[in-house]
Amino acid sequence: MVFYSYGKPFTGSCDGMRYRIKMEKREIGKDADDKPLTEKYLDVSTWPEPYSYENTDPGQISKKEFPFTEEGYTAVLEHLNASIEMYKTSRRVYNIRKE
Repeated sequence: MVFYSYGKPFTGSCDGMRYRIKMEKREIGKDADDKPLTEKYLDVSTWPEPYSYENTDPGQISKKEFPFTEEGYTAVLEHLNASIEMYKTSRRVYNIRKE
C-alpha cells in the first residue's frame, strides 16, 4: 500500500487485459475549522490491449473504486482476477505486417 501513497499509478497487463491502479483523494466534507476532509481510495481501470491508458478510447476503459485499505486492496486483486476472463474471451487478434 505504501507504493500507492506516492501518488503514482501502477500499471500492468495480463491475457489481453491492461490495468491501472492509482490512489486518489476526494473531499468528503469540512471539519470544525472549515478545512476540507479528504478520503483516499483506489481507482482501478481495466481496458483491452494493445494501447496504453492515455491512448485508449475512454469508452473502452472500465473503472471501479475501492477503499484505500488492505481489505480494499484484496478486493482490487479479486476484481482484476475476475476481469481477466472477460478480456480473454473478447481478445482481438492484431496482425502485424513485416516489411
